[in-house]
Amino acid sequence: RIGGFNNYFWIGLSDRELEGDWRWVDNTTLTKTFWKQFSLEPDNNISGGVEGEDCVVMESNTHAWSDVPCDFTYRRICQMDAIPITSP
Repeated sequence: RIGGFNNYFWIGLSDRELEGDWRWVDNTTLTKTFWKQFSLEPDNNISGGVEGEDCVVMESNTHAWSDVPCDFTYRRICQMDAIPITSP
């Protein structure tokens, strides 16, 4: 399924294993949140079906998070080491 708009990105956070226990893809626990204000996120909305909304996307213009069904298709954000810049 295609979900939402192109300005939402997967950030590698979910509570698929245990509802409410938010974990990053490397299994570290969530320590700081940026849930979307005034929308009661995370809300595990029924629109997610039986599975609920167990994965998290970030809205690019607000940087706010929302929980969404894991089978929606969004772009992804990947973490990588910084590349050193050398002066000529």
